Amino acid sequence: MTTMMVGQMVVGAISLLAGRRLFWLFVALVGFVFGFRLGMQWFSTDAGFMMAAVAGLILAILGALLAVFAQKAAIWIIGALAMGAGANYLLLIWQPEASMAAQAIAHVVGAILGLILAGALFNFVLIAASVLWGAALIVHGFEPRPDLGLGLFIGLSILGLWVQTSTMRDRS
Repeated sequence: MTTMMVGQMVVGAISLLAGRRLFWLFVALVGFVFGFRLGMQWFSTDAGFMMAAVAGLILAILGALLAVFAQKAAIWIIGALAMGAGANYLLLIWQPEASMAAQAIAHVVGAILGLILAGALFNFVLIAASVLWGAALIVHGFEPRPDLGLGLFIGLSILGLWVQTSTMRDRS
């Protein structure tokens, strides 16, 4: 298991278990991962890893600032990004050889659903997005067989929902 996979799984665990409570950190982590992945695609030189890390860091800082100063806008953006990624990952569990077009459609449908729900159900979307995204990162880090991946994804999602909703009730 590589260092990047372990890091991805740690980020996933933080999001899965504390995404709602640590909203600003969840937004920063999503920004970092998306920035890093975009950077890895854009910069194919020897300095690509460092440039990707810088891109990730910039988006993480912007995400954290957005979460602190414009919470509603942040949840719309994060709801769209995280739920789009979660929908895409679910598609890849069921159809590992899914075309890029099918992946794009799954991502867009998940993102639209995340946007719509974010406006209406702030806490629920925050919990659902952080749980789905965190579970997807953890399962992807393990790289299990598709049938085991789905079970692990569902199990982690249930665990994350239980942890985050029980901490929400404890504060009420």
